Amino acid sequence: MTAYSVNFGMSIACPLMAGGLNRSAQSLSKEEMECMVMGQGFHRGFTAAEKTELWDRWKRGGSLKAIGRAFGKPSSSIYFLVAPHGGICPAQRRRSRLALTLAEREVISRGITAHQSARSMAELLGRAPSTASREMNRNGGYDRYRAALTDENAWARARRPKCCKLANSPRLRQAVAGKLRLDWSPGQIPRCEKLAICWGFLAVTLFAARPE
Repeated sequence: MTAYSVNFGMSIACPLMAGGLNRSAQSLSKEEMECMVMGQGFHRGFTAAEKTELWDRWKRGGSLKAIGRAFGKPSSSIYFLVAPHGGICPAQRRRSRLALTLAEREVISRGITAHQSARSMAELLGRAPSTASREMNRNGGYDRYRAALTDENAWARARRPKCCKLANSPRLRQAVAGKLRLDWSPGQIPRCEKLAICWGFLAVTLFAARPE
């Protein structure tokens, strides 16, 4: 495989992609980069501790090959981790102080196993009963709640920016478009159709999508 420099705008070769050769690294999606690495037979990823050390070596000026040797990986594996972020270490994600932690979710999971009520679990956590109840209802209910999976999903939901709800739901999009064709206002549509969408958000979305 061709050696890569720290210039992320250089062209690279990939036999797995349509078009094949000389595609700019900046135009590759994260999924395509992962596909290229997997195609070369490198399946094991980096742990959180390894990623921290990798970025530390990168900030100290280590080359892709030198960092790769330190981890026993080819330089391409290092490149495909560094390139999507433009060579800048991503900011560490922090949980809101209001959000439930993994330890608190473990308390809820053990409480479910012990057949405790939501109010009892909330007292152990020092939280409102509605918090424990909402947490369980949002993540599989009393019978299917799993602390580790719930915490992982919570991290995923907290990612920003999020895709617009209208873009994710064809049914919602069709309902809104139908009412707009009838000259309904953004304030009328959610109330009359009982749609799970805020009229203010709908108005902002429509205004942003309006052609200039």
